[in-house]
Amino acid sequence: MLAEGKTLAFAMPHMTAFLQMDGAGRPTSIRAMGRAGKPLTSPIDFKVSGCVAVDLKGNRIGKGSGYGDQEVATLRAWGLLPPGPFPFAALCHPLQLFDDLSHLADPHDVPVTAICTPERVIAIGEGQAAVGGPQPQ
Repeated sequence: MLAEGKTLAFAMPHMTAFLQMDGAGRPTSIRAMGRAGKPLTSPIDFKVSGCVAVDLKGNRIGKGSGYGDQEVATLRAWGLLPPGPFPFAALCHPLQLFDDLSHLADPHDVPVTAICTPERVIAIGEGQAAVGGPQPQ
């Protein structure tokens, strides 16, 4: 991604800062990323987050600290995310993918618009079309 000239934006641990990095250099640790990154100043086009579990309705469950949702709220407050829906993907292993986790979601939880596993990308929404793999069961 960086080699293609894209900019990577990331939160430092405990959201002490949001930084951005271009294709120069390849930091291999969080500390090195903190040294190489510059303050994030441009709106982001796409957000990616890890998860403990995610469902085919877009509900993403984290570790319970709320950092994923706090990142979204902070980026919006700083004008770095558009209001309303935006492209947001969850990365997961297929064992972390469920049909419906709505009963675990809170009103402040921000839904994802796509799920990325090693085998496929699943678009959330109409038809839940899968790219690069079979349809969800």
